[in-house]
Amino acid sequence: MHDFNLATFIVGLLSLSGVIANIIFTAVNNRKKRYTDLITQRRLHTFQHIIDCSGNCIRAVFGLMAESCNENALLQEFIENKTQIFYCTNYTAAAEKELRDALTLIQNLFVGYVQNKNKLSKDQKTKIFDTMKKGTEYYQAISTVFCKSEWVRIKETTISVKDKIDTQKEYFDRIKEIEKEIEPNKQALFENTFENIMKSKKV
Repeated sequence: MHDFNLATFIVGLLSLSGVIANIIFTAVNNRKKRYTDLITQRRLHTFQHIIDCSGNCIRAVFGLMAESCNENALLQEFIENKTQIFYCTNYTAAAEKELRDALTLIQNLFVGYVQNKNKLSKDQKTKIFDTMKKGTEYYQAISTVFCKSEWVRIKETTISVKDKIDTQKEYFDRIKEIEKEIEPNKQALFENTFENIMKSKKV
Protein backbone atom coordinates (compact mmCIF):
# COMPACT_ATOMS: atom_id res chain seq x y z
CA MET A 1 0.00 0.00 0.00
CA HIS A 2 1.46 3.36 -1.07
CA ASP A 3 2.00 6.04 1.52
CA PHE A 4 0.00 9.24 1.01
CA ASN A 5 2.31 12.01 -0.18
CA LEU A 6 0.84 15.41 0.70
CA ALA A 7 3.33 17.35 -1.42
CA THR A 8 2.53 15.31 -4.51
CA PHE A 9 -1.18 15.70 -3.89
CA ILE A 10 -0.84 19.50 -3.59
CA VAL A 11 1.25 19.71 -6.75
CA GLY A 12 -1.30 17.59 -8.60
CA LEU A 13 -4.17 19.67 -7.27
CA LEU A 14 -2.48 22.90 -8.33
CA SER A 15 -1.80 21.48 -11.78
CA LEU A 16 -5.43 20.41 -12.13
CA SER A 17 -6.58 23.84 -10.95
CA GLY A 18 -4.33 25.44 -13.56
CA VAL A 19 -5.79 23.28 -16.32
CA ILE A 20 -9.36 24.09 -15.24
CA ALA A 21 -8.58 27.80 -15.00
CA ASN A 22 -7.02 27.72 -18.47
CA ILE A 23 -10.08 25.95 -19.89
CA ILE A 24 -12.41 28.52 -18.31
CA PHE A 25 -10.23 31.43 -19.50
CA THR A 26 -10.13 30.04 -23.04
CA ALA A 27 -13.89 29.46 -23.08
CA VAL A 28 -14.60 33.01 -21.86
CA ASN A 29 -12.21 34.51 -24.42
CA ASN A 30 -13.72 32.43 -27.20
CA ARG A 31 -17.19 33.57 -26.19
CA LYS A 32 -16.06 37.21 -26.17
CA LYS A 33 -14.43 36.77 -29.57
CA ARG A 34 -17.57 35.23 -31.05
CA TYR A 35 -19.61 38.12 -29.65
CA THR A 36 -17.13 40.68 -30.97
CA ASP A 37 -17.09 39.02 -34.39
CA LEU A 38 -20.90 39.07 -34.46
CA ILE A 39 -21.03 42.77 -33.54
CA THR A 40 -18.35 43.57 -36.14
CA GLN A 41 -20.22 41.66 -38.85
CA ARG A 42 -23.43 43.52 -38.04
CA ARG A 43 -21.61 46.85 -38.09
CA LEU A 44 -20.07 45.99 -41.45
CA HIS A 45 -23.47 45.02 -42.83
CA THR A 46 -25.04 48.27 -41.56
CA PHE A 47 -22.08 50.30 -42.82
CA GLN A 48 -22.34 48.79 -46.31
CA HIS A 49 -26.12 49.25 -46.33
CA ILE A 50 -25.73 52.98 -45.60
CA ILE A 51 -23.22 53.29 -48.45
CA ASP A 52 -25.52 51.49 -50.90
CA CYS A 53 -28.62 53.46 -49.91
CA SER A 54 -26.74 56.77 -50.03
CA GLY A 55 -25.59 55.97 -53.55
CA ASN A 56 -29.17 55.19 -54.56
CA CYS A 57 -30.43 58.49 -53.10
CA ILE A 58 -27.79 60.46 -55.00
CA ARG A 59 -28.55 58.59 -58.22
CA ALA A 60 -32.27 59.37 -57.85
CA VAL A 61 -31.60 63.09 -57.38
CA PHE A 62 -29.41 63.40 -60.46
CA GLY A 63 -31.79 61.14 -62.38
CA LEU A 64 -34.54 63.69 -61.74
CA MET A 65 -32.48 66.30 -63.58
CA ALA A 66 -32.37 64.25 -66.78
CA GLU A 67 -34.51 65.46 -69.68
CA SER A 68 -36.61 62.30 -69.79
CA CYS A 69 -37.21 60.48 -66.51
CA ASN A 70 -39.87 58.78 -64.44
CA GLU A 71 -40.18 61.37 -61.68
CA ASN A 72 -42.52 59.37 -59.42
CA ALA A 73 -40.33 56.26 -59.63
CA LEU A 74 -37.22 58.29 -58.78
CA LEU A 75 -39.00 59.94 -55.86
CA GLN A 76 -40.10 56.56 -54.55
CA GLU A 77 -36.54 55.25 -54.89
CA PHE A 78 -35.20 58.23 -52.96
CA ILE A 79 -37.74 57.90 -50.14
CA GLU A 80 -37.27 54.14 -49.79
CA ASN A 81 -33.49 54.45 -49.54
CA LYS A 82 -33.70 57.46 -47.24
CA THR A 83 -35.97 55.44 -44.94
CA GLN A 84 -33.42 52.60 -44.87
CA ILE A 85 -30.68 55.06 -43.88
CA PHE A 86 -32.88 56.39 -41.08
CA TYR A 87 -33.35 52.84 -39.76
CA CYS A 88 -29.58 52.29 -39.79
CA THR A 89 -28.58 55.44 -37.92
CA ASN A 90 -28.51 56.36 -34.24
CA TYR A 91 -31.12 58.98 -33.37
CA THR A 92 -29.11 60.33 -30.42
CA ALA A 93 -25.88 60.88 -32.37
CA ALA A 94 -25.15 64.34 -33.76
CA ALA A 95 -23.21 63.11 -36.80
CA GLU A 96 -26.04 60.86 -37.95
CA LYS A 97 -28.55 63.65 -37.32
CA GLU A 98 -26.68 65.74 -39.88
CA LEU A 99 -27.14 62.98 -42.44
CA ARG A 100 -30.86 62.70 -41.72
CA ASP A 101 -31.40 66.48 -41.77
CA ALA A 102 -29.71 66.77 -45.17
CA LEU A 103 -31.78 63.94 -46.65
CA THR A 104 -35.00 65.39 -45.23
CA LEU A 105 -34.34 68.78 -46.83
CA ILE A 106 -33.45 67.19 -50.17
CA GLN A 107 -36.67 65.16 -50.01
CA ASN A 108 -38.61 68.35 -49.29
CA LEU A 109 -37.37 69.80 -52.59
CA PHE A 110 -37.85 66.49 -54.42
CA VAL A 111 -41.48 66.12 -53.33
CA GLY A 112 -42.24 69.79 -53.92
CA TYR A 113 -40.91 69.64 -57.45
CA VAL A 114 -42.71 66.43 -58.44
CA GLN A 115 -46.05 67.51 -56.97
CA ASN A 116 -45.97 71.08 -58.32
CA LYS A 117 -43.98 70.76 -61.52
CA ASN A 118 -46.63 72.37 -63.73
CA LYS A 119 -47.06 75.34 -61.38
CA LEU A 120 -43.38 76.24 -61.14
CA SER A 121 -41.71 78.96 -63.14
CA LYS A 122 -38.53 78.27 -65.07
CA ASP A 123 -36.52 80.22 -62.48
CA GLN A 124 -38.09 78.25 -59.61
CA LYS A 125 -37.27 74.94 -61.29
CA THR A 126 -33.70 76.08 -61.85
CA LYS A 127 -33.40 77.13 -58.19
CA ILE A 128 -34.80 73.81 -56.98
CA PHE A 129 -32.42 71.78 -59.14
CA ASP A 130 -29.45 73.95 -58.20
CA THR A 131 -30.25 73.59 -54.49
CA MET A 132 -30.79 69.83 -54.80
CA LYS A 133 -27.44 69.50 -56.57
CA LYS A 134 -25.64 71.50 -53.88
CA GLY A 135 -27.48 69.66 -51.13
CA THR A 136 -26.58 66.30 -52.63
CA GLU A 137 -22.93 67.31 -52.89
CA TYR A 138 -23.06 68.38 -49.24
CA TYR A 139 -24.67 65.06 -48.25
CA GLN A 140 -22.12 63.12 -50.28
CA ALA A 141 -19.28 64.89 -48.44
CA ILE A 142 -20.62 64.37 -44.91
CA SER A 143 -21.73 60.79 -45.57
CA THR A 144 -18.25 59.97 -46.91
CA VAL A 145 -16.68 61.40 -43.74
CA PHE A 146 -19.18 59.51 -41.60
CA CYS A 147 -18.45 56.22 -43.35
CA LYS A 148 -14.68 56.73 -43.02
CA SER A 149 -15.12 57.36 -39.28
CA GLU A 150 -17.30 54.26 -38.92
CA TRP A 151 -14.75 52.19 -40.81
CA VAL A 152 -12.02 53.29 -38.38
CA ARG A 153 -14.24 52.31 -35.46
CA ILE A 154 -14.90 48.89 -36.95
CA LYS A 155 -11.18 48.26 -37.45
CA GLU A 156 -10.31 49.48 -33.95
CA THR A 157 -12.91 47.42 -32.07
CA THR A 158 -11.24 45.48 -29.23
CA ILE A 159 -12.01 42.05 -27.78
CA SER A 160 -14.17 43.71 -25.12
CA VAL A 161 -16.23 45.53 -27.78
CA LYS A 162 -14.98 48.85 -26.42
CA ASP A 163 -14.21 51.38 -29.12
CA LYS A 164 -10.73 52.89 -29.02
CA ILE A 165 -12.02 56.02 -30.77
CA ASP A 166 -15.05 58.25 -30.36
CA THR A 167 -16.76 58.07 -33.75
CA GLN A 168 -18.56 61.37 -33.20
CA LYS A 169 -15.31 63.19 -32.40
CA GLU A 170 -13.61 61.52 -35.35
CA TYR A 171 -16.44 62.68 -37.60
CA PHE A 172 -16.44 66.32 -36.48
CA ASP A 173 -12.64 66.52 -36.53
CA ARG A 174 -12.70 65.39 -40.15
CA ILE A 175 -15.58 67.74 -41.00
CA LYS A 176 -13.56 70.71 -39.73
CA GLU A 177 -10.95 69.92 -42.37
CA ILE A 178 -13.46 70.47 -45.20
CA GLU A 179 -15.81 72.91 -43.44
CA LYS A 180 -15.06 75.86 -45.74
CA GLU A 181 -15.56 73.66 -48.78
CA ILE A 182 -18.97 72.29 -47.79
CA GLU A 183 -20.42 75.31 -45.92
CA PRO A 184 -21.83 77.11 -49.04
CA ASN A 185 -23.68 73.96 -50.13
CA LYS A 186 -24.95 73.33 -46.62
CA GLN A 187 -26.18 76.91 -46.33
CA ALA A 188 -27.94 76.73 -49.71
CA LEU A 189 -29.74 73.52 -48.72
CA PHE A 190 -30.91 74.82 -45.35
CA GLU A 191 -32.01 78.22 -46.65
CA ASN A 192 -33.58 77.29 -50.00
CA THR A 193 -36.38 75.05 -48.81
CA PHE A 194 -39.22 74.44 -51.26
CA GLU A 195 -41.48 76.73 -49.21
CA ASN A 196 -38.93 79.56 -49.29
CA ILE A 197 -38.42 79.18 -53.04
CA MET A 198 -42.19 79.36 -53.58
CA LYS A 199 -42.50 82.45 -51.37
CA SER A 200 -39.65 84.31 -53.00
CA LYS A 201 -40.65 86.57 -55.89
CA LYS A 202 -37.11 86.64 -57.18
CA VAL A 203 -35.27 83.34 -57.29
